[in-house]
Amino acid sequence: MAKSKLEELQLQMEKVSSPLEARRVNYLKTLKKVRLQLCSYFFNEVNQDLHERTASGQQWFDWESIKPGMENCLPEEQVLAGRADKLQSESSDKISITDALDYQVTQSGLLLKRVNTGYEFQPEKPYTPKAQLFMQQFAGALSIYRVYLGIYEIYCCNYPFSKVDSHKGCLEKATGIHKETQQSQYDAAQLFHEAKDNARVIKTLLVSIREGQEEFDHAMKLQAAHLANQFELAARVIEDCYKKHPNSSLLFFAKDSEWQRLLKGIAADLFDNQFTYSSLAGTLTILPTFMETVIAEITAFYMAVCENQIDYRGELLRSALCLTSEVITKLRVDAAIKDVSLDIQMPAPESKPSDFPSLYALYGLRFNSPAKQIQEESDLSPYSFSQQ
Repeated sequence: MAKSKLEELQLQMEKVSSPLEARRVNYLKTLKKVRLQLCSYFFNEVNQDLHERTASGQQWFDWESIKPGMENCLPEEQVLAGRADKLQSESSDKISITDALDYQVTQSGLLLKRVNTGYEFQPEKPYTPKAQLFMQQFAGALSIYRVYLGIYEIYCCNYPFSKVDSHKGCLEKATGIHKETQQSQYDAAQLFHEAKDNARVIKTLLVSIREGQEEFDHAMKLQAAHLANQFELAARVIEDCYKKHPNSSLLFFAKDSEWQRLLKGIAADLFDNQFTYSSLAGTLTILPTFMETVIAEITAFYMAVCENQIDYRGELLRSALCLTSEVITKLRVDAAIKDVSLDIQMPAPESKPSDFPSLYALYGLRFNSPAKQIQEESDLSPYSFSQQ
């Protein structure tokens, strides 16, 4: 059976939007996973044994005083989102979730400095060698976490023009009302009232069918470029972290260090296993094919929305309006044949008894009532006008 125009448009839009939604869901899942992996790497008993005798020009590493600040730098994404909202309420500039992370890092009291789009550990005096390496790794890990948050935030962006929830809601409402009228018994007045309300919403959506189109076109072009930049940045940060801290064990060619395993896991999750590495050279390289796939996905979505979104909205509203009009016509004709009203009888508000009626209320009753009713209810008036 041939598909309707609405079905074809719906399939086209789902085809281009589902990869982006899948990545959003996946990156939220792996973002949580990455944070737990970083916490597991940096906050364990093995890493607490970083004490070494200080040499000239070095400072003592006090793990117990450093640990709370490090934990403050790795909050869950919900905490960062709440922090971003709070900062937004205090600023006229747009605050992102990465801005919230920057705030957390600043408040941690650690000697971590923002350099370009990441962090570096820059103490006035270096710690002992093991502790210094540990904190440099932590700065690199935070840089990875920051860019990961930035990528996830891009996939969470909402564009009003790409949404059809209200349009689908009208069609679902119309379908439900139409189905009700096929039953043997139904409340005609109630359905008539609901159908008229739905028709008003449909007409409003038809008027605004192009709303947000220009903003979407402009924003998506920027976001596509921004996303490509973020993935390239993520690749560069992971590659640098892998190379900067090589495996120093004698069996480096046979067994990865814990740090290398951590970075490989992050690269696998973020880049769909699209990377290579060399144990001998101590390098990890992200393959460019992954970035090509990501850009192709977002470009396909952009093109499909620009070409089909107005038609898609229109077909949803056309179907909704046809069903709604059919219901309204049926109910009106049936009501005329049966000589019944489609008005909904609203229950009269209960009057509250009063021992001392308001004088203004009684005057209103007299002047707003027919002459006959005035005569019949004249005993309610505090004054007799007929005797003036």
